[in-house]
Amino acid sequence: MQLEEFLHHYAADPNTKLQLTLLQRIASVLRATSTCFGAVLVGSFAKGQADRVSDLDLVLFCDEDTGQDVLASVRNMIPIEEVFSEFYGSHGVGSPFVELILYNFTSIEIHAIAPKTKFTVKRPYIELVNRDGYLESRLSDKTAPTRDDLVPYRHGQEWLPWELFNCMKWLSRGETEAAKKYLVRLGQAIEAADE
Repeated sequence: MQLEEFLHHYAADPNTKLQLTLLQRIASVLRATSTCFGAVLVGSFAKGQADRVSDLDLVLFCDEDTGQDVLASVRNMIPIEEVFSEFYGSHGVGSPFVELILYNFTSIEIHAIAPKTKFTVKRPYIELVNRDGYLESRLSDKTAPTRDDLVPYRHGQEWLPWELFNCMKWLSRGETEAAKKYLVRLGQAIEAADE
């Protein structure tokens, strides 16, 4: 689905206005960035299941050695005073990512992927940028990951706030069993890491 069609679909939903306003600004910057070959929105928004606390899950495919710059250009669109906490990681050389929790109880994940990094996009997704059909080389027929595929404590204790924030979102939706199940798995992973 193209971004414009997606925005039209969500236009009447006041619950997602914060995220969609930010998404439009980000898409505009990415479309003007020649080193971004492709960009997609995945996750609950792409699945048509977004709500007030859904995060923006962005995957950006960048030219060699430009991922950090492209990531920074998107990250810098969010004023520091709006950011409660931020977490950095990497998918490999030249493929950084950042996940932000904002004070308005929304969040965003931004993954900048270098050409040599193995990373595919699973359907559904919302196309933001697709220079010269680049995204076709990154598509997979595999099923998108689910909450059950999340690996607890994958990034260690520095990322605990992010994992607990996700549980808070599930609880706010009434998904108590999912949160409890994940918290049990998280506790087991923490204990295993401490041994």
